Formats: sequence, C-alpha cells, structure tokens
Amino acid sequence: MPLTSDSDSDTESSDDEQAVPMLACRRLSPRPCINQALVDELKPLREFRFLQYGTHAKESISYATAVSCIIGTPFKIETVEQAAKIPKIGEKLTLKIQEFLDYGFIKESRYAKANELYERGVRTLEDLRRAMNRPRIKSYLKYYDDMQEKYRRGKEFSNDVDILFTYPHRDGEERGVLQALVERMQQKNLIPEDGILTLTTCGTDRTITPNRSATLLDALDKALIIFRHPANGTTRVRDKYRRVDLVVTTWREWGSAVVGWTGSTQFERDLRRHAKRINLKFDSGGIRNRTTDEPVEAVTEKDVFRVLGLDYIPYIVDALKTSEGASTPYIVYRIVFENREVRRRYSDFVSLRQALATLHPCFIVPPLPPKNSLSSYAIAGANPAKAKEDAALIARRRRMLSTFLNRTLEHPVLGQERVFRRFLDPETPWHDVLHSPPVTLVPKNPLKAPANDPTNAEMLALFASLPIPSSSATLQHPDQRFLDSEVFTSKFSSHLAGSMEKVNRRLMKRWTEAAGDWGEMGGGLNGFALRMGEDGSGGLDEATEKVGMAVDAGYTLTNTMLKHWEQEFTEPLQEYTQFSNIIKSLLKYRHNKHLQYEAARELLESKRGTLEELERSELEAQRLEKALERVRIVTEDGGSDRAVSPPSGSSPVGAAAESGAQAPLPPLPSSSGSLAPQPAKRGGGLVSALKHSVKGLVDSDPESTRRSTISKTREQINQLDDAIKALTGDLRFASVTIQSDLDRFQRQKVGDIREMCLDFANFHKEWASKVRSVPLVAVILPPTHLCSQNLAMWEETKAAIDAIVDDE
Repeated sequence: MPLTSDSDSDTESSDDEQAVPMLACRRLSPRPCINQALVDELKPLREFRFLQYGTHAKESISYATAVSCIIGTPFKIETVEQAAKIPKIGEKLTLKIQEFLDYGFIKESRYAKANELYERGVRTLEDLRRAMNRPRIKSYLKYYDDMQEKYRRGKEFSNDVDILFTYPHRDGEERGVLQALVERMQQKNLIPEDGILTLTTCGTDRTITPNRSATLLDALDKALIIFRHPANGTTRVRDKYRRVDLVVTTWREWGSAVVGWTGSTQFERDLRRHAKRINLKFDSGGIRNRTTDEPVEAVTEKDVFRVLGLDYIPYIVDALKTSEGASTPYIVYRIVFENREVRRRYSDFVSLRQALATLHPCFIVPPLPPKNSLSSYAIAGANPAKAKEDAALIARRRRMLSTFLNRTLEHPVLGQERVFRRFLDPETPWHDVLHSPPVTLVPKNPLKAPANDPTNAEMLALFASLPIPSSSATLQHPDQRFLDSEVFTSKFSSHLAGSMEKVNRRLMKRWTEAAGDWGEMGGGLNGFALRMGEDGSGGLDEATEKVGMAVDAGYTLTNTMLKHWEQEFTEPLQEYTQFSNIIKSLLKYRHNKHLQYEAARELLESKRGTLEELERSELEAQRLEKALERVRIVTEDGGSDRAVSPPSGSSPVGAAAESGAQAPLPPLPSSSGSLAPQPAKRGGGLVSALKHSVKGLVDSDPESTRRSTISKTREQINQLDDAIKALTGDLRFASVTIQSDLDRFQRQKVGDIREMCLDFANFHKEWASKVRSVPLVAVILPPTHLCSQNLAMWEETKAAIDAIVDDE
C-alpha cells in the first residue's frame, strides 16, 4: 500500500525497511541524478505547493520529501510499481509519474509558474512589474548572472556561498566580529550599496528567511550580502558578484553550524526529524537533549554525525573482487564522497599516503592498515592463499581505510590538498596523478627540498647545494622541546606496541578460544541429546538439548562482544601504534633538518677558510710576480748582464732573484728567433712515456687554475650562504608546523583514547549485564556464564532436568 502524500508522521516504517530511506540524511544521492528529467518536472509543482500551503505545511513537506526521495533513488524509475515503493509517493503523485512515463512531461508543471504569479496577485503586466520591483528582487536580478558558484555537496551550481567564522577553543571572542567585518568590506567597496540583504546579530530580532520559521532559526550572527569580486585585468576582465552568507559561530556550535548552513533545506529538515527520533534537538545552533535541554558537545562536523548516529563521508561502502585490467583477481574498494563513487585498490591508498607525506613532510599523515604478513595471517587464523576471499580481513581493512580517509579529510591542510581531492574524483585516473606535477617535482631525498613547498623550483636549486648529514652525526645545539617529544614518543610507542598490544592480543585470543569451546560444548550436548533420544531415555534427551542450546547462547554473546572489541578497541589501538611510529619519523625528519643546518654552517666556514688560503696564495703569487718584474736581465751579445736591485723592504723573493743573477743564463734564441737546436736525447720508450704522462698531470698554467678555483669557491660560498638563509627559515617553519600538528594530534589522541576506554568499558559492561552465573545440576554441567536474555531458556532447562525420570 503506497504511502499517502499528506502524511508526515514519525510513526511510519523505518528507513531500514524501505528500499530508499525516507530521510535525506540516511541515504546516498547519486550524482548525476538518475531520474533528473522526472525531478525537473516535479520541481515546479513542489514550489507551487510551498506557495499554496506554506513551506512548513504537511502537504508541502510531504511533497518535498517525495521529490527528495526520487533524487536519491539509485535506480531508473521505469514503472509506477517501482515508484510506489518509494516513500511519500501517494496515489496523486503516482498518476503524475505515470503521465511522465507515458508522455515525457507533466502537464500541470507547465503552468505552475502562472499559478504561482496568480496566487501573488499578479493579474496584469503592471502587476508583474510591481512584483519584480521590490528592492531585494531587483538586487537578485541585477547580479543574477554572476551569482553562480561551485557547491561543496556535489551540486554543479548554487545560489550562494556560505562562509563560517569562529575562534577555536575560545568562546565569546566572536562577538562583534561580523559587524566590524561588514563595515570593513563596505569601506573597501567589496559590498555594493544595495548589497546588504540581511544583517542580524545576537540579541536582535531574528530575520525570517525562506523555508524557515522563526522558531527554527539559530541565534548566530549572520550577514546575507552580495560580494563584489574586483576585476584583475587577466582572469577577471570585469567585476564578478557572488551571493555570500557570512556566519559567525561559537567554537562549541561550530560543527552544527557547518552542517546546518552548508546542507540543503531538506537535508537539515530531515536531520531535525532524525534527531527527534533519538530524543535530541538539532539546528545550526547546536544539539540539545530533549528531556534535560542540556547541550551535547559536537565541535566538528564529524562529531555531529557521530552524536546523531549517522555515517560520515567519505566512507567505503563495499569491497569488491574484480579482475578488470589484470590477469589475476584483486580487491577494489568502493568509496562514496560528495555523492560520487570512485573505486581504488589498496596499492592506490599506499601511493596516496606516500604522495601526501612527500608533499607535506611536516604533517602527521594518518596511517593505513598494514599490509598483511604471515604473522598477521597467523594471528587472525586466516589462510594466506585465500586472503582475497577472507571476509573478516577484507572488512577490517575496509574499516581502517575509511578511518584513513576521514582523518585525512578532517586535517586542515591535507583535507584540502589537490592530490587528495583528485584521489576521490572518479573522473581522474590515479596513475596520471602519480606521474604528473606536483608529485613528480619532489626529489627522492626530503632534505633536498624545502619543507614548506617541496615543489618550488627556485628553492630546489638552492637546497641542491646543501650537504646531507651523516647518520651518525649528533646535534651540537639541540632544541629541548623536540628532545622531550622524542623521549615521550619513544616511551608511548614502546608502551603501545610492547605492552598493550601484546596483552590485548592474548586476551582476545583466550576469549575467542573460550567462545569456540562453548560452541563445541553446545554442539556436543545437542548431538548427545539426539543419540539419547533414539534410546528413549525418559526426558534426559530434551534436558540435554536445552542445556546445549543455552550454552550456545554464551558462544553467540561472546562473539558479539569480540566483534565490538575488534572494531572499537583493537583497531584504534593498532592505529595509534602506527601513529607513534609516524611521529617518530616526523621528529627524525626535523632532527635531520637541524643536522643539515649545522652541517651547512660548518661547510660554509670550511669554504670560507679555503677561500682565505687561496686568497693568501694568490697574494703571495702576485708579490712574487711583482718582485720578478723588478729584476731585469739585460744581455747584449750574450755577454753582459745587469740587475736592478729591488728597493729596500722588498720581499725575500727579490733578494733571491738578485743573488741568482750570477747563475748561468738559459740559452738565448738564435737570430731567427728560435732556440738553438739541442742534441737528441736517447732514452727508453717506457721512460719517455712516463715523462709525457707526468707532464700531462702537471698544471701547465697554475696561475689561471688558482684564480679559477678562487672564483668557483666564492660562487659556492655565495650559493651556500643563500641556501643557509633559506634553510634557516625552512627549519623555523618545520619546527613551528611540526609542533602545531603535534598539538593538534595531542587533542585528537586524548579524545580518541577516551572514546576507546569508554567503548572498552561499555561492551564489557553490556556483556556482563547480559551474562550471569546460573547454578545447574553439577552432574550435568558446572556453573557457567549465561545470557540473561536466555534466562527463560535456562529455567526451562532446569525444569526439564527436574522432570527426568529416575530409574529406581
């Protein structure tokens, strides 16, 4: 029986019982919409219902919900029987869908706009002009062509852009910020004269906006404006205009404000309906308990979905086995993000994380589930040869990959990284991303690239001249903050990996063995009962069978607890063990960066010392050359020679030259200008070859070589000096960024470990509340742990045991 389109009761069948969940917050809306043509025909009718009955009337809400469900339908509607299974599709709407299927359009939607204008009192063209002459409508019409912008929820266009402001961890400082911001934007001519549509602040009367009643509005400061984006002469040849909503919220209300202001009206309405079902109140001003009216803490968008018990995107909805493009089958994970689906392999996740860690070496990139090893197979009790068919291992990896995506998306920098966004884009081949900039621009050694921008070509050229420190080098001037962080991280890692993980693994193993033993015991008792039933044992078979069934309850209950244990404690514990290793690597990177700085300073001092030695040698050579120039040997007819004594105070080299003036002179050139012929010297071929080789090794022009070396050394010093200046700023950036991300991680760690401990206590508490010790006949079964939900079963068992006929 199809639901009527006039009902909006919360007592309808739950979303889990329907092919298409009724609430928008509990279903995926495929992009593009599979039934877009039908939706386009129904939208005018929906808008007319809003005008006819009001936006919050049951008739309007029911019709809007029906259209929303059609948008989220994951299959093509080809028959009215299919449409009848969709929530809120009543008899009247079924007839309209039938009309669309028969003719391709709905006749009523063709004149819905005329009905809308008639309801507004428009009878003549003059009435139409007056209706369009209202200030707000004139502003919209004036800037309408420009007021289109990409939408974060997956739609191609949107009417406005929502910008939210807050002060992290500091409530109260946001007061008055919006008024000052709007005034400043007006002074800079970023808001046209008619550009302020609405401006409200806390404590003033709330403005009623379309599709909202005054009781549902939040108490946030907000300004609905038209923003002027000035022309820059290149990419924008003229001013562009955008509809922008500026919203200021407290830190405690941040998550609710993001969800409330960036979702559609239907999505937010369904969130409120869903919250009502679980005794909560939700709007963009926060979440409160309906009974106590106490606020429920939900700082981030993810917290809002967690409190409301909804899935947070992106998440991996399935793991599929395929052999597409390969000779052997492999597992592919189906990711849903912003209502779009993309499929990636585990190796794609590995390359994504490597790319993020390379492009952002100062951030804590979340870990991936480790690649399965022989030890992991042994712990899980799985067969490595059938790993691709092991549902438990695949499900575990799927959950941890979802956690990786969500943590990356939540990161203030990594979540906006273009490479990460392209990973989630189904239209982008991942292989092309890995083999194109910026991934290919980063050098293999992270110390050869700046930390703040590893793809900067100018900085890469500078960093190429920096030395790579030795692995055995030690810091001369370490930073005590990071020394303390290294010590704490090492202890934290040892405690997790060395103590907690091992004990937790042993506990789970023993509980698993106990559950298996209970299962075997229950099966054995049931089989024993069948054998005794064949012999007609006077009720003993029935009693034994009931005991076996009751023991099976302990097996089922313990396995349920182990499932929660695995997902809510063991997997997060393993993740934080990996986190500790990632932080150790991050601190090691910063340590090496500091070592590189000290090594570069030492190299610079060494180069400067070398330059000083070369310059002294050059100065000595110049003095020697000047001294030799002062010595003139005048030889006439090969007989006379005169020497000009150097002036007093000249270098000893000059004196040596003077004393050497009486030495035999070298042969003089002949009248033809050539040297006199020398007698040929006879020698062995080996000696001649050695002499020739030695002459080739001896610098034939030491003066030019020396000056060239000085020039190159000066150039190296200048380049190294520039590189050290860049490295100094880069080391400062790395230290500040790493410390900031460590602080962020510390807040995350405290919250997560708190949740882990609460979950650990809760699933044990739930198990204990359902389990109690029931005394049985000691001859048949010793005391054991039993499910209180099956207490009646045990009472029946005891009655059956008491009814056993004794053979006397």
